[in-house]
Amino acid sequence: MGFEIEGLDNLKDHLEDIADLEGGVPMEEMFPPEFMKMYTQFESFDQFLEESTWTVESQEDFEAIPESEFDDYVDQTTEFPQWQTMLETGGKKYLQRKLGN
Repeated sequence: MGFEIEGLDNLKDHLEDIADLEGGVPMEEMFPPEFMKMYTQFESFDQFLEESTWTVESQEDFEAIPESEFDDYVDQTTEFPQWQTMLETGGKKYLQRKLGN
């Protein structure tokens, strides 16, 4: 006697989406315009970076920004006290969008 549990394929797809996060998510997907308008004074993540004091043209440029200075910038221009909090919130909202919640 066999039975099927409905929704397992859907769950599998969602788990694969979560696993894909380890490979990285483009910042524009993590922080879409709706997110940026709600939590920051900017229209987009690109604008957020462009109006900073740093020139960010690559992942390496972004990673070279001193963490404490970037935390200060995030604190001054967003509703978040530091970059890690903004990143965690963006990640949660990204997953909610991917999971359809």
